[in-house]
Amino acid sequence: ELLKSFFTKQGLSQDNGGLKINFIQKDIKENDSDEAYSLKIDNAITISAKTSKGAFYAVQTLKQIFRKGKK
Repeated sequence: ELLKSFFTKQGLSQDNGGLKINFIQKDIKENDSDEAYSLKIDNAITISAKTSKGAFYAVQTLKQIFRKGKK
């Protein structure tokens, strides 16, 4: 619920017609930081983060990936 409320505040909502992005709130074993996240991209995008800070940085990474893809 924390991640869903974070993305709602960012103006992002679920859309049945677009790319599927899953948000999972969980501890990241490799890194204990509140800013840690895991990003998996295949037929969907899965963001795992312990806190909304981690989710924020994951979205920033996605933005960078999408910007590079447009060039």
